[in-house]
Amino acid sequence: MAKRKRGRDPNIVVRLALRGQLRDFRKKFGRDPLPGEPVFFDPDKDVPTEISDERFRDDMLAMMADGPPHLTYAYLKTGLMLMEGMEEYYDPADVAEYKAAIDEYFRLEGEGKPQ
Repeated sequence: MAKRKRGRDPNIVVRLALRGQLRDFRKKFGRDPLPGEPVFFDPDKDVPTEISDERFRDDMLAMMADGPPHLTYAYLKTGLMLMEGMEEYYDPADVAEYKAAIDEYFRLEGEGKPQ
């Protein structure tokens, strides 16, 4: 059996997200999703409908509204939301792109340029 690295288990994060979505699905529709129905659904629809990319982006930005602005900037720039301390689980090119966006935010901030 392979030895697991110490730190956060990315599967826990996925399981927690899915658990929350399943809870919300049950609350909205009164049942579990059927095969082929989206777990990540549009809460404004009366039938299980996959959430649009635009709605997902808007919801993410709303959740990030009170958070650190450099993370919002990196999300808008890259479309990525990397979890701190879990970089080893991501594609190195994605990590580099995300970190470059954060560096760019602080460089622009230091130059007094609005983001």
